[in-house]
Amino acid sequence: MNITSAKYKSRSEYDEDGKVTSTSNCAIIATINGEDYGVPLDPANSHYAEILKQVADGDLTIAAA
Repeated sequence: MNITSAKYKSRSEYDEDGKVTSTSNCAIIATINGEDYGVPLDPANSHYAEILKQVADGDLTIAAA
């Protein structure tokens, strides 16, 4: 699997006044084999598992959201 880029996608929670109360990573936007994917943060997902492996091996860095 050729992963050329990976960047976290974040999601914000808002209060009733519209102010952000929290922000968390919800997925990774990755270019895999030349195509863009939204990859869920699920260890059972094969794309996510491969991203984590490549990060652990030092071959890939996930950019901040």
